[in-house]
Amino acid sequence: MDVEKEKALTWIAREALKAPLPEYWKICYTEDREVYYFNMRTGESIWDHPMDAYYKSLFKQEKAKLEKKRKKMRLFSGSMSILPLQTFFSEHHLDGDLPDALCDPIDFMLLVDPVVLPTSGRTVSKHTIVNNKWRDPFSREYVENRRLIYNVDKRHEVDQWLRKELVKYFKENVLFPEQDANQQSGEFGVSSASKDAVGAGSATPDEIQARFKELMRILPFLLDKEDEVCLEGQRLCLNWFTHAYSLGKRDQRKRRGSHRNVPGPRDKDGHKEKSAVRSVATPPAGVTPHNPASSSEIYTILRDHDTPGDVLAPFLTMSTSASLECLALILTHHPNLRTHPCFFAYNADVLSVLQLTESDLTSLAKSLAAGSANPFAKTTNTDFMVKLRWCYLVMDTVYEVNVLTPLPWQHSFPLLITAHHSLPPSPALPSLTIKMVRELSGWPENVKHCDQPTVKWLVSLALAAGGDLTQQLLLLYDLLINAGDTVIPMCKKQKQCVLSLMESFGATFPDEHSAVALHEDGLGTAVQYSSMLGSFVVYHDVCRLEDFAGNVVMQLAIANALLPRLTRMQWKPKIFEATMNTITQLMESHPETAWATFKADRLDFVLKELTKKKKSNEELRARLERIEATEKRLQQSNSINNWLMLSTKLARRGPTSHRTLLDKAMHRRREIAAERCGNLVALLNVLLSVRLKIKSRDHHRAERPDVAPRRKLSESAREAHAPPEKARDRDDKTLTLPPI
Repeated sequence: MDVEKEKALTWIAREALKAPLPEYWKICYTEDREVYYFNMRTGESIWDHPMDAYYKSLFKQEKAKLEKKRKKMRLFSGSMSILPLQTFFSEHHLDGDLPDALCDPIDFMLLVDPVVLPTSGRTVSKHTIVNNKWRDPFSREYVENRRLIYNVDKRHEVDQWLRKELVKYFKENVLFPEQDANQQSGEFGVSSASKDAVGAGSATPDEIQARFKELMRILPFLLDKEDEVCLEGQRLCLNWFTHAYSLGKRDQRKRRGSHRNVPGPRDKDGHKEKSAVRSVATPPAGVTPHNPASSSEIYTILRDHDTPGDVLAPFLTMSTSASLECLALILTHHPNLRTHPCFFAYNADVLSVLQLTESDLTSLAKSLAAGSANPFAKTTNTDFMVKLRWCYLVMDTVYEVNVLTPLPWQHSFPLLITAHHSLPPSPALPSLTIKMVRELSGWPENVKHCDQPTVKWLVSLALAAGGDLTQQLLLLYDLLINAGDTVIPMCKKQKQCVLSLMESFGATFPDEHSAVALHEDGLGTAVQYSSMLGSFVVYHDVCRLEDFAGNVVMQLAIANALLPRLTRMQWKPKIFEATMNTITQLMESHPETAWATFKADRLDFVLKELTKKKKSNEELRARLERIEATEKRLQQSNSINNWLMLSTKLARRGPTSHRTLLDKAMHRRREIAAERCGNLVALLNVLLSVRLKIKSRDHHRAERPDVAPRRKLSESAREAHAPPEKARDRDDKTLTLPPI
């Protein structure tokens, strides 16, 4: 037994030490004066006391009961000690107006767990007999724990008196004058009387401060979740916080009313100008827009409180529906408190206190499914709303704990849909929903099993304005990959929304000059996401590559991701030709950025795919051989130029000559990049001619020639088709290493 952790079970050890010997047993001694026990009836001899086995078994049973009760009460390492409410009122009524019939005859405090002593027949608090070493304070006889008789009638009388005094204390010291002590309200369930009370009355900051102090005095004594009086006090606490936060909303309505009364400008005839109509919704110049939370004095109190844990820890210890709703209300208005140390980074114990374990959420999902088969239906159950709100609160922290991840898909996904449609709308709600959806077990492979309304809702989430652009792009990409047959028609109908999402995401891209360095260091995450999604929507004819003309970096990134599809897969000839022409025009107008995007890997890929077709076409073989030879020459020139830049940086020269050589090397580097880009353009022209020729054969169009007409190439592309011998001679003249 650990005396520190199992202090509640020390009575078992106390009874075991004082337990008498059973019948037929006696104490014996060895020659060394060691004690052993002998049974005169059976002749058995043992070293341990005959009752030790009984008390060991009793200790295991009581410990299991205590652990079960602790688990049921959802206590954790940060839970506060549960103090009886009788202690507070015994100290509060120091003037001696406590009823004598409800007081302990020994310490003159209110009875706590009143028991009847079998030896004297008097009623005392249980802690009185425990503190008196289990002896009757009147007869001094020893009393065992199992012989105590609980006085239920006296306990009922004490509870009635406590309930009366609790309501009186809250009404006089804690609640505001316009509040009703019998009213039960909260963030998710407010009666009409509560709404009327919110709009009436007023409270000064000093009055709110004083009432908050009185609330903090009684709060540590309301932790017992099995006591009906404490539960009533917790509901009153929720009522107080709800009203205190609503004061800011009332002040906001007053400020809006004052803005309406401001007269607007008038024209010559005395009529209001059209601009004056907008002054109703927009505050006048110099007036800061009002924040509902900052206007409430309770916001200032909690912000400036020395130890916010004194406010949060009691509600965590309570772990009831009212306390969790009140705690959610506080964290909603104070996001900085969501990472307080008292939450222990939302570990398993804290999630159990918040009733967010896997079993809790599974039972919640089953209850919601039993109530309504439609997951899009809103729930009005306050207990359900509190748990759903907490699912979002623990996700909207730096820890990003998604409590729905352990649940199976058939429970977690409908639960998340119901939560999204039941909770009050907020700017962060769509982004949090997308994050939680993408972390569910079974995403995204189970999307193909969803019905059309569900997929439509997911598409609307992905295309909503004002959310997390990265999460929206990833959600839309997952939907297109796993449920493309259903999502593509929806995206075609909402083409402008798709383009708006891509344009908003493209606004975060670097400019054209910075993109070159970005591609050299590694493709950025933003560029990767947009290129994957853009290539998919362009290939499935949701939009065209020309629609992204406002962002060259995005166009080139989409073209880079789209090129493998264009090379290997069949496409509509007209759309294929238009897309290829757009890509080549982009590469010719922005050669340096284009080559930084495509690089040599993409050229090698296209060249390898076209090489498979050159066996049956002599002209194609000759063109590919020229392009391949030109690429080898340019690779060699690029390597020589890189060595030249390195040797120039390592050489010890004057600042002027050093800078001149570096400028020449950088200029030559850009020229080589432009030439290699032109070589890739020539290769894409070959791909275009080959693909159009294949399509003509497949459709048996006799009027189309066997060889597609060659497009007019740019100057860089014509130079790329120059004979290898002449190009090599020119290259050898221009790339002579200077002496070091």
